[in-house]
Amino acid sequence: MLDEASEALRFNRRLLQSALESVPQGICAFDADFNITAWNGRFIELLDLPRDLVHVGLPLAELIAFNVDRGEYAAAELGALLVNRDLTTQSFPYTYERTRPDGTVLEIVYDRIAEGGYVSTYTDVTERHRAADALRRANEDLEQRVTERTEALERARAEAEQANLGKTRFLAAASHDLLQPLNAARLFLSALDESLRASPADAAKPGGKDQMLVGSAITALRSTERMLDTLLDISSYDSRAVQAELGDFAIAELLAQLTIEFSALARERGLSLRVIGCSLAVRSDPHLLRRILQNLLSNAVRYTPRGEILLGCRRRGADLRIEVWDTGVGIAAEDQARIFEEFQRLTPGRDKGLGLGLAIVDRISRLLGHAVDVRSRHGHGSCFAVTVPLASGGGAALRPEPASEPALPGAGELSLTVLCLDNDAMILQGLTALLAGWGHRVVVAEDPPAALAAASACRPDVVLLDYHLDGGRNGLDVLDDLRQSSRGRFRALVITGDRSEEVRRSAKARGCDVLLKPVKPAALRRFLGGEALSRQLAANQGSDQA
Repeated sequence: MLDEASEALRFNRRLLQSALESVPQGICAFDADFNITAWNGRFIELLDLPRDLVHVGLPLAELIAFNVDRGEYAAAELGALLVNRDLTTQSFPYTYERTRPDGTVLEIVYDRIAEGGYVSTYTDVTERHRAADALRRANEDLEQRVTERTEALERARAEAEQANLGKTRFLAAASHDLLQPLNAARLFLSALDESLRASPADAAKPGGKDQMLVGSAITALRSTERMLDTLLDISSYDSRAVQAELGDFAIAELLAQLTIEFSALARERGLSLRVIGCSLAVRSDPHLLRRILQNLLSNAVRYTPRGEILLGCRRRGADLRIEVWDTGVGIAAEDQARIFEEFQRLTPGRDKGLGLGLAIVDRISRLLGHAVDVRSRHGHGSCFAVTVPLASGGGAALRPEPASEPALPGAGELSLTVLCLDNDAMILQGLTALLAGWGHRVVVAEDPPAALAAASACRPDVVLLDYHLDGGRNGLDVLDDLRQSSRGRFRALVITGDRSEEVRRSAKARGCDVLLKPVKPAALRRFLGGEALSRQLAANQGSDQA
């Protein structure tokens, strides 16, 4: 019986040992005092232990001391060893990892045995760590490449924007030099045209050859001016020279101004313009919003051969949708995005435009933050709309816009003394010819000292100043000096090719009007006509008091 019992024990031990050896993890069992009671070959292999070192009853502390002597543990790993932990508070199973000097990473798990003692398992997780490291490195490389690519794209975008801003700033800066000869030519041609009209020899033949040639030259010059004005406007929007000045105003006043401006043009084209009134107030920049609607109405007139144009408003919650409808040629769906690009003319209109009107609309709407959209079907007309926020309170009154072609002054118009300051002699000659033809006395100066001397010798009624002068000074600086030294008050007008808001704000702060080059003679005559009327009224009041 003892032999059979011993054989059974040996069989069970061999069976247990075979089971332990077949497990891919290293296994080591300890009694309650942390003395080794059993282990498998994988334990010896994973820890690279001498086979004669491990035996039943070997204390775990001696095994750790052996490993410390051969540099198995890093300083940070000593605290993770079970023998260095408080077993009364330690929770089981207890798991930690350590890296052997050869780079092998072991996951070590200690757990209690129900009969008393502990069992530990050792699993080689080196490949798992390598895979995780490889994945981490791949993610880091990918993130690095994405970062580098993003930075490269940002640099390219910044360079493109800088190049575009450089181009637009150059065009804006060069506008003064570009416009000077055009301005002079316009002044000379206008003076010649009026001289021919007033000439007794030509009066009998209003359609004379000379007058026709001058008229053709003026028409060609106006076309060039319109093109250059549009290009400079786009330049000013792209270079952020124009800033929106938001305010609350009644939309009805703007609609009334547009009605006056476009009714006659629509009638000339055989079209009917219908404007539906609106009593609401909006928050926007009135001048920039007016420019958007002007361009939309101009396009409607240009591309509507027959029928009707409608301008009206619809309330949409806290916004007002201002719509321009026409019965024109319409726009195919695939073309409705590109019409807002520069120089896009999908179909020929009655008069050949530049294809820049909607590009300006797009830039102004983005500047104002107003959405612009289009609905159209080819051959069935179009609807362009701009959505504007409603004002929180009542809107202020708009300053009325003057008519595009004012009535010419009569023979009784009061003559004015006009001081002209410009650093271009050709401009001064052109202004002299034009203003003298209107019956005004002209005093010219090419630099600020000459202007101050002229104003001291003869007090002017009106001062016309170029903004960009030589010597680092501008026309508004000289205007301050003139007002300080002048014995009386006078009106001032800055004539400039600079379209920036800074110039307009500075002029407005000094109570000074601005005309953009090339100067339109009708606009200049309107300004002087208003000044002459003011002088006439003042003279009449003085004579009444006398």
